[in-house]
Amino acid sequence: MLYDSRKQTLAEEFGAGEKKCINKDSWMNATLENLNGLFNLYSEDLEFLYENEGFCATGDEEETEKSGVVISADGIKANVIVDGNSVGTTDTVIDLDEGAYAATLSKDGYIAQDIAFVVYAGKYTNTYATLVKEEETTEEATTKSIGAVLRATLNEANQSIPTPILVGENNWFCWEFENIGDMRWKGLVGVKLIDKNGNVFEYKGNSTYTQTVEPKEIKKLCVNCLVTGIEATTDNDGIEIKALLTKSS
Repeated sequence: MLYDSRKQTLAEEFGAGEKKCINKDSWMNATLENLNGLFNLYSEDLEFLYENEGFCATGDEEETEKSGVVISADGIKANVIVDGNSVGTTDTVIDLDEGAYAATLSKDGYIAQDIAFVVYAGKYTNTYATLVKEEETTEEATTKSIGAVLRATLNEANQSIPTPILVGENNWFCWEFENIGDMRWKGLVGVKLIDKNGNVFEYKGNSTYTQTVEPKEIKKLCVNCLVTGIEATTDNDGIEIKALLTKSS
């Protein structure tokens, strides 16, 4: 079940036009951002985006007092137990009051895992867990690799977007990412811009210049490019700005 606040978030992030209405491209754009580590999607999110074309953001989400947590476990539905009671399952939205929590993730065939997280008033906390099958030995579980996984920190203090974007000139774009995986990420950093008229500028990065992020490292990734083909505004109003990450072998 998706709460209204989550629906508004999805519409604002992937909707089109002034009213931010979900269209036939919304679910695909969401999938791409999820693959690039820019937005964390859950199974209910994609189902909502695919089946609710025409749903528009109302702007009322800031008035909600709901709070809670979403625990991602690579699509494995495990019970989330707090103080001996099941409060929901992983990979779904769980409503909780603000505060610090200790929870146990439990599913038949998997080793129970204890996690801790903090819920803030009016917000939903995103956290991650890797569940291990019971038949795996301790050594196998320890050495199992999940690869390189980049996630945007959304830390505006370490994000640099030119305002306004200068069309016909070189611009720097920077975002902060965290590698929550267990292997080095190496690849190209680019940018995609879509103005209010639907004009698109896309730069996939310089193939001779790769960037890296070590496991557990938080790092600012930047790209400099000549921007053309879009209509600039003084405050970037109506311009969608997306990072493009291409992992190299």
